[in-house]
Amino acid sequence: MKLWIICSGKSIAVAPEKLTSAEFDALCMAELEAPLALGVNEKSSAANGRRIFAGPAQADLETARHIFPDGDIARESLLAPVLCRSFKDTEEKLPLWRWHIMARLQRRLGSERQPESYKTIAARANALAARLREQEADCVLVCHPSFVAPLLDALRRQGCCFSRSGIFRYAPFERILVTARDLHCGGCSHNCLLTNPGCGVGRDKAARKSG
Repeated sequence: MKLWIICSGKSIAVAPEKLTSAEFDALCMAELEAPLALGVNEKSSAANGRRIFAGPAQADLETARHIFPDGDIARESLLAPVLCRSFKDTEEKLPLWRWHIMARLQRRLGSERQPESYKTIAARANALAARLREQEADCVLVCHPSFVAPLLDALRRQGCCFSRSGIFRYAPFERILVTARDLHCGGCSHNCLLTNPGCGVGRDKAARKSG
């Protein structure tokens, strides 16, 4: 099994430095539903027969269409972004970073003010990861960066490993290749894919596996 996870692109929504609770809630929705930012340089790719699954947010669908114009795109509700809501109702303008930090804290504590707790997000990711491993089909998943970390955690527990095109926080249009761990040599720090081993350990294991 090989699958690509692609982070959905950034919308044209502009985030001010300070917002009221209503403005923060509106921004969170705009980041998911507003058109993608102009001037995106991401090149299109051929689907090559792979199924393309996009999350329910409009940004997910637009990203999938932008990258795979010839792809068979299906919507997948389990790829939904981690929705964020203001931690309290107020007319006071607070820094954007504070809204996000407090929302994450409420999510961890299971507050009903946030649409999902960490527990429910993990359960959603686990359900999708288990289904993908059962199907063992090559495919592409397009989702918001907020859901990538829990999904990769779930896939790791299902016996997968991954490599990223970026570092630190998951960025718009970033691509992550996810493969089953048994497709790698696992014998050294290279951890080559056995379909393209790049060291002696990998080549030896690939030869033994094919023979």
